[in-house]
Amino acid sequence: MGSVVLLLAIVIASMLCVRIGAVALELTGMDKEKARFQALSAFTNTGFTTSEAEGIMHDPTRRRIVTVLIVLGHAGTVSVIATFATSLIQREPLHIAMNLSVTLLALYGIYRLARWRGLTVRMQEYFRRTLTVRYGLSHLTMEEKLNVGEGFGVVRLAIRKGLPLIDHPLAELGLKLQKVQILSITRGDQTITIPGGSDRLLAGDIVVCYGNVQAAAEIFGPSAAG
Repeated sequence: MGSVVLLLAIVIASMLCVRIGAVALELTGMDKEKARFQALSAFTNTGFTTSEAEGIMHDPTRRRIVTVLIVLGHAGTVSVIATFATSLIQREPLHIAMNLSVTLLALYGIYRLARWRGLTVRMQEYFRRTLTVRYGLSHLTMEEKLNVGEGFGVVRLAIRKGLPLIDHPLAELGLKLQKVQILSITRGDQTITIPGGSDRLLAGDIVVCYGNVQAAAEIFGPSAAG
């Protein structure tokens, strides 16, 4: 029975590690669902290669979090295998069956607790507060990252035919005076990132802008679909 208790303790600890890791990744600005997926992938050493996983490599904080999860995941896997193997060595079939039954029932109980939304929400809030206070992790919203004020944001707009700004250098358009900054111009399969003052807009271009949303809509036209 002692090995069963130890096995269940390892399972509970593993679940807590994944939960804490997911909250920690979320506090770095990662989407909640993506944070959960990446925390589980790292802890189980699944090694999924996704754009989010590649993004982790460019963020030192996320990289440290995932490294810890990978190490803990390896330790948890070895512990589970060793504990389970120990529980089967030199045991009577009836004793093994009882241990398996107790283990399965306990795992089901743990699963039901994990699905209890009230408990998981309180746990996540506790982890969030602890990580924020003790380790300085804090989630920045997109508005905080971009320092967006009221009426400001990032918009994607299509350049219509007949606009007076077409085929004029960006430097001549006076966009900064209207608090609008072009971040990129997409023209067919080509994307101009951080366009310069000599770049020009053509009909059919898709521009991504940051600044006064209303001013951008008036300058460039209606929002692009998609």
